[in-house]
Amino acid sequence: MSHFIVECLSAVVLTSHKQTQTHLYSEGGGGRVGPTGGHIKAPQVKSYHTTTHELFVRLADGRELPLAFPFDTISVRPGNAVTLVVVYRADTQAGYYARLYNQATQLLYQTLSRPEWRALVSGHPPAPLPAASGERKPTSLAGLYHRVRAAFRFMKADMVKGWHLAGDPNRELSPAELNAPIARELEQAITAALLEVGIRLL
Repeated sequence: MSHFIVECLSAVVLTSHKQTQTHLYSEGGGGRVGPTGGHIKAPQVKSYHTTTHELFVRLADGRELPLAFPFDTISVRPGNAVTLVVVYRADTQAGYYARLYNQATQLLYQTLSRPEWRALVSGHPPAPLPAASGERKPTSLAGLYHRVRAAFRFMKADMVKGWHLAGDPNRELSPAELNAPIARELEQAITAALLEVGIRLL
């Protein structure tokens, strides 16, 4: 059984806007001062930029959707017809936009961020709280407190498990991740869906 369900959606771009943000952070610094002197080193202020490409599209059925991609490489303009490739993890129903194809330029763009790619491949998105059969709703503040406390314990355990499994979600994809059987299955599922709607990869 396949781990993935892939759907291709036809749409027309209504608006296209790129927004760049500058993020500042400090690095280094510190030191020590004692009775006999010492030294203090000033921290270095550094910055990096992130770009979000925001699109508003109209689907073939008339629905309008806002989309946002953390990439600066997508080239579309209002009026362009595009194909959106949506991939769902079959066992969790977690879905992400994996590709965008501009029919005017015939260019295909990868739109999965690294955290989204890992969520699809690892299958470890946040899990819902398990509910016991016949469980009664709390009727007092004490009961509600215990429910909330249990929920936080469950969430913390799930986050720790996810951290150990995936590590830092923003790190570069490793060769082992890219060459894993399920990663190859994901790429094959996307390629098959593109070929089915007549989009051939060069």
